[in-house]
Amino acid sequence: MRSLFAALMIILLLSGSVSARTWHVKPDGMGDAPTIQAGIDSASAGDTVLAAAGVYPDNVVIARSELTLASESGPSVTTIGSSASGPAIVVSAADVTIEGFSVAPGPGSGIDCYAGSRTEVSGNIISGRFWGIFANLDGGDCWAHGNVVRDNRGTGLLGCALVDVDPDDGTRYDPNPVIRNNIIVGNRHGIYSQAAEIEVFCNDVWGNLYEQYDGLVVHGTDISEDPLFCGVDLGDLSLRCGSPCAGGAGGCGQIGRFGVACGGPSQAIPSTWGAIKSRYR
Repeated sequence: MRSLFAALMIILLLSGSVSARTWHVKPDGMGDAPTIQAGIDSASAGDTVLAAAGVYPDNVVIARSELTLASESGPSVTTIGSSASGPAIVVSAADVTIEGFSVAPGPGSGIDCYAGSRTEVSGNIISGRFWGIFANLDGGDCWAHGNVVRDNRGTGLLGCALVDVDPDDGTRYDPNPVIRNNIIVGNRHGIYSQAAEIEVFCNDVWGNLYEQYDGLVVHGTDISEDPLFCGVDLGDLSLRCGSPCAGGAGGCGQIGRFGVACGGPSQAIPSTWGAIKSRYR
């Protein structure tokens, strides 16, 4: 009896010692897994696949539930996705987080969230795709916040509801997506929901070619103003001093991925009084 009790205690101790693991991935393949996809395939529920700074030119599929895919150093220095095919990231599992990547320009969408998935998409930059974030979430959910979705050829954020309604029985689902504090600019369309009404909060939806909103979108707390990026042409999507996305308006806090990094008195260029007078001669 004592030996049985001891064996049970050992099993309990061993099972309690098992904890979530972080799979480190590097562009040169010298991390815990040779590629991001290999890290995803090796991971278990609760694990994190953490990508070091660099370029990862392959698309990935996340079919593991309770998984986090994140970058170590943020989207300014970490790029994912193939420029030749798409979508860049496909999620078909529940309770997945995607955080801190720039999605490479290419065909298809940047991030696809498929039926039944519950996905958090946070702090990413998605540009040069057809759709930015495509969510076909029959029975699932989407939490997209703090992203910059810009200059995509189609819609910045499409769906976050059931996109295809069965024409025979009218089947529809009513998820509860949270779409807030994103900057969605320069796309063909801004935010579009076809099948279920969604309410979005504190986004800056501005300068999209056709509609800022289309379909069943309620957007009472959004703004529609130039976000005043520091340098779009140079890939700098941080905010200028005085940007409407810098926080403080309507209790929204910061909108988008980056804070204020240029403009204002701290960016003044040294000069002399003589040089200033010469400008007005």
